[in-house]
Amino acid sequence: MEPGAPSPKARMEAVGYLAENGISSGIMVAPLLLGISDDPRNIDDVIKMAAKYGARHLSGNVLFLKP
Repeated sequence: MEPGAPSPKARMEAVGYLAENGISSGIMVAPLLLGISDDPRNIDDVIKMAAKYGARHLSGNVLFLKP
């Protein structure tokens, strides 16, 4: 969704690197697009992967478009 952004794998590897070096880190799942990326199975997979890489916290946010 974000042009030029690192891949999800690269982002998880960054979290893993921080965790391995004693730096508490986590992830933010955003934007959650209703009906597109808010499937509970997808979110659960992201949470499991983040935990595997040592994430200590998680937050999320939905997309809000103003008129």
